[in-house]
Amino acid sequence: MDRDAENLLQKSEIRFRNELQGPESITFDLLGHSPYTGVANGGILFWNGSSWTTFAYASPNR
Repeated sequence: MDRDAENLLQKSEIRFRNELQGPESITFDLLGHSPYTGVANGGILFWNGSSWTTFAYASPNR
């Protein structure tokens, strides 16, 4: 599997500059799927290729 055969990262753009705080961190799963990121409200978001979607919330009791 070629991870970026279409060179999609070269076509990326910076969005929401000076409008949002975060991300706190970025990671990929073992299969190299799109990034996951933690954000300030405890949410974990997943990039599905066209938008960020909620993947999980961090437990307040961890």
